[in-house]
Amino acid sequence: EREGGGGCEDGVVRVFKAQQLAKQHDLAREDTANGDRMFQDGQHAAAIKFYDKAERADPDATLPDSHLLYSNRAACLLELGRFTQAVADAKRCCGMKPKWVQGHLLLARVHEETKDYVAMLRVLLKAYDIDPAHDVCLTMMRDCLVQLLIQQKEGKPNAFTTGQGAAARMQQDPEIRELLRDPSVQRVLDTMNRKRDLTPLVEEMEADLAFCGRFAKLYASGVMVAGGGGEM
Repeated sequence: EREGGGGCEDGVVRVFKAQQLAKQHDLAREDTANGDRMFQDGQHAAAIKFYDKAERADPDATLPDSHLLYSNRAACLLELGRFTQAVADAKRCCGMKPKWVQGHLLLARVHEETKDYVAMLRVLLKAYDIDPAHDVCLTMMRDCLVQLLIQQKEGKPNAFTTGQGAAARMQQDPEIRELLRDPSVQRVLDTMNRKRDLTPLVEEMEADLAFCGRFAKLYASGVMVAGGGGEM
């Protein structure tokens, strides 16, 4: 009898927990919807409060499309200049939905606002690997590369310009070797080396967004320095 009673109690507990979870999910959905409305109306601080409540109702993000809560809250935090929190939310969104390009672009925008162009390019390359033809990604990549190259020309090194391990990557990475054989890449690098001028590169990226993706891969590999193409 005790065993039977225990089994009955376990069943009651499971039903109770399921009911509580359903209630929490309902609260999370309601607060998320309210947050979305505030977000659409440009009331970012109010939206964040609702998203915070939704997160407390579903802390393990068990609801479908929970990544949208974090992406929208990150966007609100970005608008309010709360960049550290925006990065955290955008990263969580990317972790939950790694193949969603928009999440990576949002994280890249936060890095752009803080002028962390190295982090921005790394994130954009992840988005590029998912969708190499995404125009917004390529446009952001172009703007990011221009900033990095300007900083490089001003004598400000970054993680991509140290050249560490770049020679080995040129030998081992077939993609890098293929990029270095690309006629458009060769033409631009040759002109840059001769004239010490960024103009040919900027013009090429303006005229051909697809070139931005190829050049970004090359730049991030570090071979721009090791191969003599980045000392401007």
